[in-house]
Amino acid sequence: MTSRSNMASFILLSGILLTGSILLLTLNPAYHFSSHDLFNAIWSPDDNAYKQLIFHYSLLPRLVVSLLAGAALGLAGFIFQQVLRNPLAEPATLGISAGAWLAMVVMSLWFPLALAAGREWIAFGGSGVTLLLVMMLAKGRGLSPLSLILGGMVVTLFCSSASSMMMLFNHAALMDLFIWQTGSLEQNNWHTAQWLAIQIGIASLLIMAASRPLQLLSMNEQTAHSVGLTVRYFRLLLLLLAAWLSSIVVSRVGIISFIGLAAPAAVRLCGIHRQSVRLFLVPLIGALMLSFTDLLVQTLSQYVGATIPTGLATAITGAPLLLLLIPRLRERQLSLSPSSSSFTLRRIQSPWRLLAFLLLLLMMLIWMALAFGRMPDGWAFSMSDQFQQLLTWRAPRVLAAVASGAMLAVAGTLMQRMTANAMASPEVLGISSGAAFGVVILFISTPISSPVWMLFAATSGALVTMILMIVLSHKSSFSPERVLLTGIATGTACNALTTLYIASGDDRSLLLMNWMAGSTYRVTHSEVSVAILILLATLAILPLLVRWLDSFSLGETVMRATGMPIGRSRLLIILLTAILCSSATLLTGPLSFVGLLAPHIVVMMGIQRGFPRLIASALMGAILLLFADWVGRNLLYPFQIPAGLCATFIGAPYFMWMMRRGGR
Repeated sequence: MTSRSNMASFILLSGILLTGSILLLTLNPAYHFSSHDLFNAIWSPDDNAYKQLIFHYSLLPRLVVSLLAGAALGLAGFIFQQVLRNPLAEPATLGISAGAWLAMVVMSLWFPLALAAGREWIAFGGSGVTLLLVMMLAKGRGLSPLSLILGGMVVTLFCSSASSMMMLFNHAALMDLFIWQTGSLEQNNWHTAQWLAIQIGIASLLIMAASRPLQLLSMNEQTAHSVGLTVRYFRLLLLLLAAWLSSIVVSRVGIISFIGLAAPAAVRLCGIHRQSVRLFLVPLIGALMLSFTDLLVQTLSQYVGATIPTGLATAITGAPLLLLLIPRLRERQLSLSPSSSSFTLRRIQSPWRLLAFLLLLLMMLIWMALAFGRMPDGWAFSMSDQFQQLLTWRAPRVLAAVASGAMLAVAGTLMQRMTANAMASPEVLGISSGAAFGVVILFISTPISSPVWMLFAATSGALVTMILMIVLSHKSSFSPERVLLTGIATGTACNALTTLYIASGDDRSLLLMNWMAGSTYRVTHSEVSVAILILLATLAILPLLVRWLDSFSLGETVMRATGMPIGRSRLLIILLTAILCSSATLLTGPLSFVGLLAPHIVVMMGIQRGFPRLIASALMGAILLLFADWVGRNLLYPFQIPAGLCATFIGAPYFMWMMRRGGR
């Protein structure tokens, strides 16, 4: 039962949000009316009173939409968490919002007539597909919280990459859509509010009718089966209802992140555990949270002179909430199956022949990337004078791809060895996102955009992100699972802040957007020279780190017993990884799976330990990103696909396959 003290905690939280909302209303001049004018503005605005018209047709519908959308997202998150028994599940973390949005973008570009049938059905189709995909990825591990979050993360990255590619090729047509995608609650009539009220009302009635199965599913399958419940049927029904609630919000106001996580967590932390009570209180607190956030955004926008998307504000505030919830998860909720941490197929005794083969393959790809490609007259080899002319343009891109791929692969190997986590990589743990955010801070604070300052800013962002991840994971002895979730949370916050800058309309936002997609278009000879020097210096240092890297898998106790300097070795590896990630990010952007993909391919080829693994990973990373850059240059000629996006389309399916294989 719900005690009075627990309910008092909830009332206190609700009162704080409500009081804060009222205070924000008083701070915003647009909401200042006399009692008589306020009544008219609500029910029958004067056609000659501009302020009343704005209030009636814009501000008041926006307030109602924020309440309805917050309630819908809170209820959807509650259902996901109950059915999947996962306290971190919500539309954003499960990839459902990203899938719904990708479906909207695709239909807007190629099948605009389909929008006439209703955007919500398109969004629901996209969210349903992504939900099914995430469930399939996590099924092998019993739908554990970690597997669901990892599956949602990779599906979100894949869908976001696809959306980014379409944005790049159709920037003028989709820029408004991009801004709206960040979660805009702006209204100019009552249509959206009325439509949301009807849809949420119908969904709520269906959920209330299924409250008993929902309670049984939140326990375990054995209990549900013992009372005659068809688990598979009701689980699918409730998940589809939650996906429907999410998709109707996405189709009308864009992506609003973390309300579905925050609202159920707030009610749970108040000590209220009775489902019938939570089913009513979660939508209420979700509505108050989103309305308070939106009112805060409106007030801040007036003072900063720029529009702040509400969806980005919720993502920025929601990531710290995820960091607070991670320590509350029990270890059994985060356990990975033993097979998921190792994908070794075989071990070869002498790796040098394989290293020679990889080096030869890399040299052949470099020659192909320089000499062979699509020209205005079709596919052709460039010879003599023509080759010399093309070399000026192609050589920096080729060398940038080689250097960036090698650095990301080495960084991924260092992180995997240091954390004893087979799924660690700069992209997964948010290090690349931190480097990108460092560049954003540079752009905001100064008009300077020189390569030296960008390298310093990116290195600082990557280093701060890594230190934050290490500090937050220290209490769990750097548990691989908690390191992953911490990295995902910090990466989400950095991505949200970066997207906020892009949506601000700064003149350099398109340049940043192109760069974030993994573009080598504007790489110069000087930038490539610096990157190659950093790579060569790193390769020279690596032999000194091999003993440390091989000892990390044995644990801190063994390392101390053998006299290993744990703190110093970890600090040096963190610093080296930050430099590698920032240098690679500056060349090809933060969107790439090379840091994850290359080390695993090397292990599957049989090179598992020591210095040969580091060198093989560097060669494999260079091969992968160089091939991705060449494909992106020629596949849709004369249009070019950024190398980072091509690498993501290769890496994301591999990550999914790796999760499925590890769960069997």
